[in-house]
Amino acid sequence: MTHGELVTLAMRWLALHRYRVILTEPGYRDESPDAIGFKSGFSLLVECKATRADFLADKRKPFRQNPALGVGRLRVYLTNPGMAKPEELPERWWLLEALDDNTIRVVRGSIGDPEICREDFFDERNHRAEAELLYSWCYRNLEGCLKHVPKRREHLRVLAGDEKYEGNMELFREEE
Repeated sequence: MTHGELVTLAMRWLALHRYRVILTEPGYRDESPDAIGFKSGFSLLVECKATRADFLADKRKPFRQNPALGVGRLRVYLTNPGMAKPEELPERWWLLEALDDNTIRVVRGSIGDPEICREDFFDERNHRAEAELLYSWCYRNLEGCLKHVPKRREHLRVLAGDEKYEGNMELFREEE
């Protein structure tokens, strides 16, 4: 499978496990996951590797060498068959293989619900980066829905202490 096909399969796998917010290749400035799913305060990262060279290069990334810099409470590689061996994986990472019929074989990890495998969790993950991933996606994709949200701080004026203040703070875009 190509990298793009693996990402699509990762998205379907996350949806199958009831992740309701799924981002694919969000283009974040630090770690930019191939796929990451969120639900009820839980995050699951899926890194897709179509070639062995790509898998081996991934080990050199700073957030692989220092897991606290990375995102995902649970972290998974999705590869083509034979691209990675379980003993080559970073500690606590799972390995899934994409089969020709668009199914996934669990090589290392749990077949059932990912949230029950607490010994594999990364509680020391980069919470800020996860929040920024979500914020960035929302800002890019919901901008039309959020017309009232100011784009720059200088466009804000707080109405307080004058006759317009009625018990709550309001932020609004100044008239241009």
